[in-house]
Amino acid sequence: IPTVYDFHGIFYCHLGFTGRLESSLLDTGSSGSWGMFAWESEPSPAGSVCMQVRSSSSPDSSLMGEWSEELTAPVNLGGILPEDDRYFQYRAILRTTDLGSSPSVSSISVERFTGIEPGEVPAGLLVEPLVNPSPGSLDLMVLSETGGDLTIQVMDISGRITRSITRDELTPGESSLAVEDLPSGIYIVVAKCSDQTVSTRATVIR
Repeated sequence: IPTVYDFHGIFYCHLGFTGRLESSLLDTGSSGSWGMFAWESEPSPAGSVCMQVRSSSSPDSSLMGEWSEELTAPVNLGGILPEDDRYFQYRAILRTTDLGSSPSVSSISVERFTGIEPGEVPAGLLVEPLVNPSPGSLDLMVLSETGGDLTIQVMDISGRITRSITRDELTPGESSLAVEDLPSGIYIVVAKCSDQTVSTRATVIR
């Protein structure tokens, strides 16, 4: 089954006839097969929306591959991106000939098939919000089989890291931690411990 990475928000073309939103690098956690890349957009009579994607096997942004050709409709990324790459980046391009009539993008998603069966927990590490949506602080449950140094990164809808938390020498078993003062929104939470990387989606409401 696929892991689906979702980004939600409203993106407009504000300051010129072409607007761009470029995400930071998304770590999918492992190699696997790429699935559908899709987005929801609201066209305008004078505007258009397209996307570009690229990937890499390295977290070094300078080693990212070339941007794909412009994608004008949702597409399966198999054959567009190398299967062994685990780091992903997208670019939304919004164009208009009338600044009073801008197109918009409201959500972006990409599927990644890693071979995990339904209901199966990735070996070694699990992170989940205790309450979802979370009112106020985002309380997370972390389950680690081996323990070790833990890093939690919370990314907003554009893939930008808004919070980074480290906990040295996490003990094996179940732990909890709170991420305070997050604005309302949808976030991707990425946990790294020892050689394991997992992610989950969480919503904060106030």
